[in-house]
Amino acid sequence: MLIVGGGFAGLTAAAGLAAKGVPVLLAEKHESTSTMPKAWGLATRTQEVLDQIPGLLAELREAATPFGQVPRFLRGRTLAEAAPQRWLNRDGQDTVETLAAISPMGMLGIPQAHTERVLRHRAEQLGADVRFSTTLLDFDQDADGVTARLCDRDGAEYTVHAEYLIAADGHRSPARERLGIPMTGFGHLMSLVGVRFDADLDEWLDPAQLTLCQLDGEDLGGMLGRQGNVQPSLLAAWDEENRHAVKQWSTEQWTALIRRATGMPDLAVSGIAVEELTFSHRIAERSQEGRIFLAGDAAHVMPPTGGMGGNTAIIDGHDLAWRIALVHSGQAGREFLETYQAERLPLGRLVANNQVATMRYRGIPSPEGAGEPLEFIPLMFGQRAHSSSVLAEDEDTSLALDPREHPGLPGLRAPWVPLADGRSTLDLFGAEMVLLTGEGGQPWVDAAKQIELAVHRIAPDADFCTAYGISSEGASLVRPDGVVVWRCTDAVAGPSTTPSTVLTEVLNRVLRRPRADVHPVLWG
Repeated sequence: MLIVGGGFAGLTAAAGLAAKGVPVLLAEKHESTSTMPKAWGLATRTQEVLDQIPGLLAELREAATPFGQVPRFLRGRTLAEAAPQRWLNRDGQDTVETLAAISPMGMLGIPQAHTERVLRHRAEQLGADVRFSTTLLDFDQDADGVTARLCDRDGAEYTVHAEYLIAADGHRSPARERLGIPMTGFGHLMSLVGVRFDADLDEWLDPAQLTLCQLDGEDLGGMLGRQGNVQPSLLAAWDEENRHAVKQWSTEQWTALIRRATGMPDLAVSGIAVEELTFSHRIAERSQEGRIFLAGDAAHVMPPTGGMGGNTAIIDGHDLAWRIALVHSGQAGREFLETYQAERLPLGRLVANNQVATMRYRGIPSPEGAGEPLEFIPLMFGQRAHSSSVLAEDEDTSLALDPREHPGLPGLRAPWVPLADGRSTLDLFGAEMVLLTGEGGQPWVDAAKQIELAVHRIAPDADFCTAYGISSEGASLVRPDGVVVWRCTDAVAGPSTTPSTVLTEVLNRVLRRPRADVHPVLWG
């Protein structure tokens, strides 16, 4: 496997593939991972999928500053005048309490720079060949794979051949341009300048907690943030006419701006570092071209309002990793990879559109036609996968549903249920396709063992059956990323239809393999 791009999507894919024993080479043109904080946290669902890569979530938590379920959020004309805000859903419910009832993960406060360093370390520890200062010069594909020409830091060129190429090379994506895949959307929305600096702001930006402050000044809007011992950073918006001049500001001018934003005219400021950022909205019309896949910003560019851009990129990378590993090992047919575009492209568009719609709720004008943002729970936990590998029970094509109103529905995240042995259902996902059944599901257990399908009979099963929408004799099939792909709400009836024949047929349909070809579905 060849991955181009060492950001969230590329590094997650490298770690996920290496964890499955798939040989992987990652090429990144920059000298190192990101040095700017940029994105500030990992969402609950993102942590659930990252926990499926051995050792990764534990390492991320060690590098993070815990802040419970949510960051400390302030809002005001300046930092000195800002007041704490509660994180509420639009219906007025406390989001912290709502999250705690759906997942044990909470949220994790960690700057993007920290996350990328951990992802790189874990990918290398798992066996990925990660090469920074390495540029993709060109590539071609044929029926046997992808041939790419790379250039290292010393200018030496060489060729590699891979089964597949993941293009996770950012919003400008030379790979996407090379493929001629067009982008649609609102386009460029606004420009920002990010500035990191050193200053004593401990009284307002607690170093033991992730703190974000939205500035609502008449002449200065933006966001001040700090995570742990990382430098505080300020994001400020500028119009197109002035943004180039702003980048040329002197240290004295930046110091004056920071003092205005903090509301502290005598604040001592040093260590200033400046970076230009943009808000854009662009979606690739395709995320697959033969053996080449787009992931992260290469597939969908979105403003950071709502905090889901980096999280979506991570899930893209994870999603490609487990799919490619299934095909690489022969457990799924090659057509199974078509389900990546079928599922992830619409969901990426959904999230990107939602980020634009959220702009007005962050005090930023949103473009005409942006619509209304989704409620938090359907967006986080109710994204629904639609493809030929999800055996739907209905004709509803909605991309986001409230999972509390649709328990265990195929296409949705498999619900979290604590188990009697101290684990939870989340601990059962990640390594393989898994069949779950209740106390009365011994026929499913016997049938699953015949075809070497991992199976768990849950007992006591009252909470489990309610959460998964099945009876004690029913069954639910969950794929490695923790998404339900099929369920039988009750026992199989009739002598001509047995649990064994049902499961064989279901697996062949889900994994897109010839129906006469029955393989074990355990990881090799």
